[in-house]
Amino acid sequence: MKIKRVVVIFCCAFAFKLIVSCISPCPEKLGYAYRHSSLHVDGLNNSGSEPVLAQDNVPKKAFGIRLTFLLEELAVSDDALPSLFSVTYADECGPDFETTSIDTIVSFRVYTLTKFDATHDSDSDVSDYFRLRSYETTYEPISKFVDDSDRFLYFNFSEDTKVIDVFLLTPPESNGTYNFKIDIEFSDGRILSAITNPIVLN
Repeated sequence: MKIKRVVVIFCCAFAFKLIVSCISPCPEKLGYAYRHSSLHVDGLNNSGSEPVLAQDNVPKKAFGIRLTFLLEELAVSDDALPSLFSVTYADECGPDFETTSIDTIVSFRVYTLTKFDATHDSDSDVSDYFRLRSYETTYEPISKFVDDSDRFLYFNFSEDTKVIDVFLLTPPESNGTYNFKIDIEFSDGRILSAITNPIVLN
């Protein structure tokens, strides 16, 4: 008799929890908040099946830049405790753990530090010549990344780093040695800058 009563109580509790989940906001999630603390850049060679770090020479139609952001952990919320009634029945609530950036990118600029072509001397903005790969595997302007960064593909994303690849789809007119400066401005007013090593594009 006691076992039957326990089973009835358990079923009622589960049914109540299920009903509440349909009409109530999702439960609190574990959270990891971070900030982009530093930036490092490397040249890429995209002539193969996957982009690799560039050596001394890269075909100018295959050049890219890898941006590696170091992430700084700011806060972790552990208000949500494990429960027998986890959110397995409420997929619309999403994962129990979320990562959140407190600073968003508001400006993403690429500058050539050597003369690039007839209209772009040293220190010119050549951001429009670079593209990012979206989840649809198409290449789109950097400006769209600033407007909607969630649509774009991160090469790697962990609690410590975030990596973004950009590709030069309008190569320079002449073969030669080039290097580039990246300026990333965030919503909190900070600007992270980095310069690629000189690379021969041919």
